[in-house]
Amino acid sequence: MCAIFACELEDLLTFTYAEQTPRRAATGTSVIDLNTVGRPRRARIIRDDTD
Repeated sequence: MCAIFACELEDLLTFTYAEQTPRRAATGTSVIDLNTVGRPRRARIIRDDTD
């Protein structure tokens, strides 16, 4: 596009800086350890042939 419009990349793009708020870490007892809970049971699909 720069060759088509005979311009530089800075003429086509605008760069802005925005501050990002820091993320909070999960703390407390509400976090569930999946290694101790176990794996979910596999669902069984049952065919309903009541036509």
